Amino acid sequence: MRDLTAQVTSSLLQFPEVTIQALGEDEITLDSVLFGKFSGGRNGLAWLACGPQLEVVNSLTGERLSAYRFSGVHEQPPIVRVVKEFSWQKRTGLLVGLEEGEGSVLCLYDLGISRVVKAVVLPERVTAIEPITNHGGASVSTQHLHQGLRWLFGVAAVATDVGHLLLVDLCLDDLSCSQNETESSDLEVFTRISAAVPQRRDTVTREGRHLSFQLQNPSGTSIPTLCYISRSNQLAVGFSDGYLSLWNMKTLKREYHSQLEGGRIPVYAVTFQEPENDPYNCCYLWAVQSTQESEGDVVSLHLLQLAFGDRKRLASGQVLYEGLEYCDERYSLDVTGGIFPLRGQTTNTRLLSCQTVEKFRNHVDREDSINEAISPDTSVSIFSWQVNTYGPGKPSTYLGVFDINRWYHAQMPDSLRPEEFLVDCPYFALWSLDAVVSMTSPNLILDILVHERSLSRGVPPSYPPPEQFFNPSTYNFDGTCLLNSGVVHMTCTGVQKETLNFLKRSGPSISEAIHESYNRCLVAGLLSPRLVDVQPSSLSQEEQLEAILSAAVQTGSLELLTGCIKHWTSEEQPSSAANLQFLLEWTWNKVMYAKAELDQICVPLFDGSCNFTDPQALQALQRCQLLLHNLRTVLNCFLTEAQELTEKGFADLTNKHMVISLISLYAQVVAWFCRSSLLPEGLDDNMYLSRPFYNYPLIHNYYTAHRQKLECLSRGKWDSDCLMIDGLVSQLGDQIEKLWQRDEGGTGKYPPASLHALLDVYLLEGIEESYKHAI
Repeated sequence: MRDLTAQVTSSLLQFPEVTIQALGEDEITLDSVLFGKFSGGRNGLAWLACGPQLEVVNSLTGERLSAYRFSGVHEQPPIVRVVKEFSWQKRTGLLVGLEEGEGSVLCLYDLGISRVVKAVVLPERVTAIEPITNHGGASVSTQHLHQGLRWLFGVAAVATDVGHLLLVDLCLDDLSCSQNETESSDLEVFTRISAAVPQRRDTVTREGRHLSFQLQNPSGTSIPTLCYISRSNQLAVGFSDGYLSLWNMKTLKREYHSQLEGGRIPVYAVTFQEPENDPYNCCYLWAVQSTQESEGDVVSLHLLQLAFGDRKRLASGQVLYEGLEYCDERYSLDVTGGIFPLRGQTTNTRLLSCQTVEKFRNHVDREDSINEAISPDTSVSIFSWQVNTYGPGKPSTYLGVFDINRWYHAQMPDSLRPEEFLVDCPYFALWSLDAVVSMTSPNLILDILVHERSLSRGVPPSYPPPEQFFNPSTYNFDGTCLLNSGVVHMTCTGVQKETLNFLKRSGPSISEAIHESYNRCLVAGLLSPRLVDVQPSSLSQEEQLEAILSAAVQTGSLELLTGCIKHWTSEEQPSSAANLQFLLEWTWNKVMYAKAELDQICVPLFDGSCNFTDPQALQALQRCQLLLHNLRTVLNCFLTEAQELTEKGFADLTNKHMVISLISLYAQVVAWFCRSSLLPEGLDDNMYLSRPFYNYPLIHNYYTAHRQKLECLSRGKWDSDCLMIDGLVSQLGDQIEKLWQRDEGGTGKYPPASLHALLDVYLLEGIEESYKHAI
């Protein structure tokens, strides 16, 4: 398979000069490290920090949204160590962890007013922050939490460099007092939760302190990452010695604690992933181990399987897993270990980002869908990392997509198989971002965000789709790179779209690259299923070309065909006429094939042999309709570009275009009748329809009332006959009026008395099709 590469789709959208200057000053004077992240929330934020300076920008444009320079109580200014997006009471902000001296300060920063509204002193150096809830009190929104936590208003998990793990009350029920990071509140730590939490909280808050529950005593081992998993109501805790813990937020008990197979390497990031309809209530957790903080060259991905006793759907529609039965590591991947060729020996590898993208489809056709806990139809985890090698060359940057449903389909291997590389893996796709690095160098990439809504596959080339169509290498998506000086947008195209783009670019030169084009289509799964097991060497060039043209017309990549037509009609080469004749004959043969397929689909709709249209039949009808539409576009291009045709040739081409236009229109009408439950035709003429699809009395009364209103308003001073539909009908002459007067009750005006009379408009000659559609 060919390597997949990302393409840059924007210039460098630079941050305002004031942002770059504010961050750069501290980088020089305080010897601070600049770092930044996309917030990942719905507000489209990204933040950058260096020393005490915090800058918040728009993640798409780089526009400065907010900025703040934190102050401290010591001579040395504080250092921003951790930032997490946090929203509360219709306000958007950030939870910021400041390192100051030997301790830290947890700040709640309001983006709307660009200031700190809450600040709490922490006993050690903060290393990770994770919001648990932004609600409080005994409400429905907090019923999944431990009773003691429900007395708090806003809870954040905080971890420190000595392994201290705390749940801090953010006191969102009291934002009246003016507070900043230099006037921060003290923390009251409780090692156990008693029934007297509300009384204790009242006492503590009156004294200006914040209540906190200790989950774990200081262990001496730093905690680099925290992740709250809402679907299992667990807090994942990653340690610097490679251990991972899971804490249940309902019981506040640790349910799992074990070292990953990567050994004593820090757990740097965690992300959750759920498969589609696992029968054993299993979901998954990715834990990424990395030595990047110590300039090491290890980044390894570990997939843990979590099995639960129950999986239920809450009243809110959310899914909740309960009763953890076991947690096992099921898959691992070392992204630095020979899985693809590098330009030299690795000196440093660092993880740039990890995220999970899910898509849910409405199952409206399922009777149990109301009470069923819905799982995502698409579930992919996306990782990006950068590899530095010895020498003057630029770093290599990669983006990988793991599709957990395809991993299930591959029978859940525990690692890459021997001699298997990521570029050939059926469940893990790899894109090179070297084009992005080349464009942005020497700027540093800090983070990468894939836009969830952009993740999609193309149109299946055939039904059922070939196996390759479901591989993650077929995904297309857009993303944004956060740099130290701005943002850059990129797009990643899957192997099918990339192949179709190649065909479009080939155009008339396709005849010189038939073999390469055919092989590309074969690898991408774009060819007819009957050709999958056929050796390309056993096919003639003409057969291979016909297969390529079929792939293009089936997927709507018509630029290949129309480009050839335009080129061959404009050049005066001996071969052009023969090429045009071949393409015209192929197109017409394809029309006849599509017509025969349409006839076969329509037979049971009219012979009374079936009482309903199954989804597969409707899909087949829609595919046929789309194919006819595409072929019509090709013939229309022939008609538009045709030059020096004989009168007979032009008439023949015009007739062919008219025939396919009528067939295509017929397919559209049949599809509409099927979607409206007016087809298939039943044997029972008195079959009851759930609703009238053409409610003549209702439509007639509506237009009659408007005509009377206009006549009343005109008072004879201006022509009251000015409804848009009446004007459209009158423009087309009196033949429509005569047609609609023919039926009993017909007035000649819109609406006609029956659906039959309305559809009779399509039988009228001399009227453009677009006008008929408009009526």
